[in-house]
Amino acid sequence: MNAASKNIQLLSPAGNLKKLKIALAYGADAVYGGVSHFSLRTRAGKEFTFEDFAEGVKYAHNLGKKVFVTINGFPFNSQLKLLQSHIEKMAALKPDAFIVAAIGVVALAQKIAPQIPIHLSTQANVLNVLDAEVFYKMGIKRIIAAREMSLKDALEIKKHLPDLEIEIFVHGSMCFAFSGRCLISALQSGRVPNRGSCANDCRFDYEYFVRNIENDELVKFDGREFYVKNPDNGVMMRLEETEGLGTHIFNSKDLNLSG
Repeated sequence: MNAASKNIQLLSPAGNLKKLKIALAYGADAVYGGVSHFSLRTRAGKEFTFEDFAEGVKYAHNLGKKVFVTINGFPFNSQLKLLQSHIEKMAALKPDAFIVAAIGVVALAQKIAPQIPIHLSTQANVLNVLDAEVFYKMGIKRIIAAREMSLKDALEIKKHLPDLEIEIFVHGSMCFAFSGRCLISALQSGRVPNRGSCANDCRFDYEYFVRNIENDELVKFDGREFYVKNPDNGVMMRLEETEGLGTHIFNSKDLNLSG
């Protein structure tokens, strides 16, 4: 939120050049996206060639709109030279900001392209005033709040740091844990969340099976209700299965702040 021009800026993801143009045509003030390198929007980034992204930046700027580049992956040591080259290449397009998650990448981007503002990715999981203040002192212009943070806490950060812009998701899927920190996808699908390739296993359909101790066979549970119990504290949780659909054991409800 930037009171200097507008109270609210409507920001939309852009998975490819066509979607970028559609988002801007339907009222987005800015879009965010990137090519597949070092971006947690890996699947979307595969649809964005460097040339298309460069065209998208020019297209948005001609409309007086903004483009933010996602460089919010977590690089390994072996990738640091490639990361430096990528930052230089993306900075040459003159985007309006970099969206970054890792502290080291923040420092590297500031060194290579000090003219490009840094927006802190939601993957950094900022939840409180203390963390927000540390990043603000590092030169962060905007914090994209963790989806798990309440509106009350976001307002508290804004009150404490009035010059810091706060960006909040208003719609989309909620992570089963903290955004990018869950390992379910890595264990079941071999796709690592904080590398941009989460398979959203928490949103899959699951079926109940009961193991027959005598013959070690698995038999599909045919009841409509099933309970799991924690033997340490006695807490019980009812798992409901919708006929023909299965159940979503892990999934939280989608985020919807439109009201």
